[in-house]
Amino acid sequence: MVLIKIGFSNIMGKHMKYYKNKWNLIPEKIRFLITGMFGVFIGGFIYVIIYKFNPLETYKATTSWVLAFLLGILRQHALHYFFTFTEISVPYLNSLYGAFKAYSFNLVWSTALIHFLNEQVKLDYRISWFITVAISVPLSYILLKKLSFGVNKI
Repeated sequence: MVLIKIGFSNIMGKHMKYYKNKWNLIPEKIRFLITGMFGVFIGGFIYVIIYKFNPLETYKATTSWVLAFLLGILRQHALHYFFTFTEISVPYLNSLYGAFKAYSFNLVWSTALIHFLNEQVKLDYRISWFITVAISVPLSYILLKKLSFGVNKI
């Protein structure tokens, strides 16, 4: 039984290494977009769930955004740490601290934007979420590279 597990583990390890090498051939910016889109899809689903269960009537979209955003920092950082910035040597917790710094800046301006889009422009909360996320992607890439993953070249 142990030999079967070891053999299976070796086979899986070889396949995973093969796919990881293929994945790493994709340019970093493209990996960032692919990984980010996957995380954003999950984040959008979480945002809608939080919105639906948010008991606040005043500023419901804004408070849902903040909570979903804070949860998203952990998710997005892990995705980018393991799948986007694969050639870094920054320890995970140090990188996570940098991600919180990078995303904190995004949280401030994006909360103001989503509040404006929902409360002043009266857009649907899902449309304002999409607009806000789309605008934040380039800034997130730059800030994460510098503050979380210790890469100065963009």
